[in-house]
Amino acid sequence: MGHVVDIMRVKFRPGATEEEILKASDQANGLVKTMPGLLRRALLGPDKDGFWVDTVEYDSLPSAEQSSKTVHERPGVAQAYFALVDMTSFTFQRLGVRGEVVG
Repeated sequence: MGHVVDIMRVKFRPGATEEEILKASDQANGLVKTMPGLLRRALLGPDKDGFWVDTVEYDSLPSAEQSSKTVHERPGVAQAYFALVDMTSFTFQRLGVRGEVVG
């Protein structure tokens, strides 16, 4: 398997402002950007129903798996971000990239 993308779909807690969300996301990037095999992270949204999509792309499945392990071992680093997430809305998928085009 080549590149792998982790896709998290979330709503943030009522009252969380976009400024707070983006600040917490930027703080989490401090950890994310140290992950081996990281290719890209993007936070997308919100859609008309208030959902955001957080994507993290890695060069391989082992890199993605190590990243998940590191996040769980160091929960304080992304604590501000996850504190804003409405966990009842949280969904997660890890998918392999099967085709792509770059412009």
